[in-house]
Amino acid sequence: MNSWEKALKSLKEKLPPDIFDTWFSSSKFINEDEKRIVVSFPNVYFREWIEDKYLKVINDILKDFGINKKLEFLIESDILHLVSSQKSDIEDDISLQEDEYSNLNKLYTFDTFVVGESNKLAYAAAMAVAENPSVKYNPLFIYGDSGLGKTHLLHAIGNEIKKRNPFMKVILISTERFLNELIASIRYKNSIQFREKYRSVDVLLVDDIQFLSGKDQTQEEFYHTFNALYDSQNQIVITSDRPPFEIENIEKRLISRFNWGIVADIKPPNLETKIAILEKKAELMNEYVPKDVLLYIAQNFKSNVRELEGALKKVTAIASLRGLTPNIDLAKEALSNIISPEKKIITIQKIQKIVADYYRMKVSELTSKSNARNITEPRQVAMYLCKELTEYSLPKIGKEFGGKNHSTVLYSIRKVEEKMERDSSFKILVEKIKSLIK
Repeated sequence: MNSWEKALKSLKEKLPPDIFDTWFSSSKFINEDEKRIVVSFPNVYFREWIEDKYLKVINDILKDFGINKKLEFLIESDILHLVSSQKSDIEDDISLQEDEYSNLNKLYTFDTFVVGESNKLAYAAAMAVAENPSVKYNPLFIYGDSGLGKTHLLHAIGNEIKKRNPFMKVILISTERFLNELIASIRYKNSIQFREKYRSVDVLLVDDIQFLSGKDQTQEEFYHTFNALYDSQNQIVITSDRPPFEIENIEKRLISRFNWGIVADIKPPNLETKIAILEKKAELMNEYVPKDVLLYIAQNFKSNVRELEGALKKVTAIASLRGLTPNIDLAKEALSNIISPEKKIITIQKIQKIVADYYRMKVSELTSKSNARNITEPRQVAMYLCKELTEYSLPKIGKEFGGKNHSTVLYSIRKVEEKMERDSSFKILVEKIKSLIK
């Protein structure tokens, strides 16, 4: 147990649980030598508060353990500098005029974000905000399920703004941390400093705003923070797991403000985008992964980008340990406890084969240029089922049906949907074919 862990254990016994959780649970032990103990905190606000209120208490605890070392408190953005320099005078060289409050992850940039049909609106809006904060979309509200890239875009906006104008003050904050800091500021009668921190920024990036639900006092504070920033023409970007009108137990005046700018959604990526994401991840990891392995992973993980990355890392790690290049057999083995062996992978070719067999025709007829009536309906049904049962884009589906264009595929899908609505026997037929495929 290092010296900081000993101090934390003692502090946990001395302090109320909420105080300890708010101020100390996010601390990270960095290093210890004969003269000093280095610890990081999430941001400068935490560091200053600990130094002001608890430094003497911590030093007294360490002395009780017979430890007489200097405590050095860093913020998380300092750690990279610490690792690269290993200098004794870290506090003098840390900042280089960077905004200590930003909390930005330098790895999340627009260059490392993969754009596809599912996220291109959110990406374009994020780029527009990064290039001209407060000019076009204010606020920008991005929503979508967990793991689809909302937080990545939030960091990318902040990083791009800081790159273009290092002197702009940017803060990225989770709603949970905003809540915790608000509670702490009220408890310790420090509300003025709290408000000054968030109402004086040039750009405020807020993650997971849905966690404001049911928290009336925090909603009140965020409402006034929003107004102050908006009135000063400062940029606000917000993410959520759902659109504004679906967030429950939140004030209507806040919902209204969330809709003032632009609301952009991120949907689950289609197959091509997932493969592109995996290719980008493999490139960043400096790993060679064959296309068939990427396809296997993409087909078996439906939506969450984090799950995709986790699966890729597991496959490449096992391959590296064995001194092998990733292959399908290794991927199946590595992911066997995640992917059900009974799971069927549905491809366009499989759908074409089953539809052709059902209609007693050849697959080559489905993919031909013929518009004969006995071919058109089966082809339309096959296209409809490809859209229903796979994640392929409309252009990809069209390509597999003899090079049909996007609009032809869309027309075919709509024709099948319309006929299913008015003709129950046809609907039963389509459902029967679907059951054969699944």
